[in-house]
Amino acid sequence: MLFRSPSAMCDWEDIQAMFDGAVLKDEAKDKYISADIALKGRDRFVVGSWSGLKCTVEIDKKKNDGFDVMKDLYSISDKYGILRSRTIVDSVGVGSFISGFMKGIVEFRSDHSSFSGRYSRLKDECAFKLADLIKRREIKIVCNSVQREEISKELSVLCIDNLQVDTQKKKIIGKE
Repeated sequence: MLFRSPSAMCDWEDIQAMFDGAVLKDEAKDKYISADIALKGRDRFVVGSWSGLKCTVEIDKKKNDGFDVMKDLYSISDKYGILRSRTIVDSVGVGSFISGFMKGIVEFRSDHSSFSGRYSRLKDECAFKLADLIKRREIKIVCNSVQREEISKELSVLCIDNLQVDTQKKKIIGKE
């Protein structure tokens, strides 16, 4: 039996259902790209193509240079006919340089204010919404077994900060 923290946002079974045929609403005609940019170091450059709430991990690399990042994003965009305006990149850290070279892409700034104002940051709001989709089994991820293990591990430690406090904005516990 797995230990489950009261502050955990997702059950292990729900996380696994994302990979094993989670129930999906009709896939959207609109397609998107999301990318977490990393060049060198401990982080990875990961790109997903989306059709509705189905994400296929297209790229997962450890080391890159800026030119390769742009080349890879263009390649996926061309492969699926996805507009730059439907491509979002994590622009905190090294990802911030991409929008200067790839005009029209959307920058995701996780440290900005949330849309609703009920969350500490945009990152927190997105985490709560992702956890809700996972619990309702409305999201699917297509990836290899190594990626599945890493994604499962990261989502299993996604926890609410200050579980007992109702007056503060909602937030998650940091990566550390």
